[in-house]
Amino acid sequence: TSASGLTNDACNRATVMECESAVCSLVKTQIKTDTDPCETFSPSITISKQCTDQVNGQNTITVIVTNTGNEPLASCNVTDALFAGDATEPCGGTSTPVTLTLSGGTFPLAVNASATYTATVSDLTADSCDRATATCTGANSTETVGPVSDEAICKAFQPNITVSKQCTDQVNGQNTITVIVTNTGNEP
Repeated sequence: TSASGLTNDACNRATVMECESAVCSLVKTQIKTDTDPCETFSPSITISKQCTDQVNGQNTITVIVTNTGNEPLASCNVTDALFAGDATEPCGGTSTPVTLTLSGGTFPLAVNASATYTATVSDLTADSCDRATATCTGANSTETVGPVSDEAICKAFQPNITVSKQCTDQVNGQNTITVIVTNTGNEP
């Protein structure tokens, strides 16, 4: 037999109380019981993301979706949105979609396995919040889990300097001029 609609793990017990046949009367069958757990499948995921500092005008976005449930995942839909100029978490304002590419992991995604997605964004002029969101489907239960999101700040290099100048009073007909240039930006 089958039991449908289970939402939690359950125990299945079968008991034979009597046996009515010519063989049973010869072997004097006693009551027999057998127990077997019925496991329900429950998809679950975690998501983590990173955005590297700019290199040659590009930030690399890495999103990792990990299967923390008790069944393989048949598929995941992972999206990414960049909130240009918003350097705070949680992200806010207007976003632009970023196309992610599956760069590691295969589906169905085994229990405790991870899928890695990557993308690059170019020429950010200000630090910007980036949000990745994942929704996945269990291979056995066909249940959907998510959306689950994580955010990171993509740092934009912002060169900046301050200049200060000092001129000393004349000594022996000469002034000493000192110019100090200070890097106040966020890159060397």
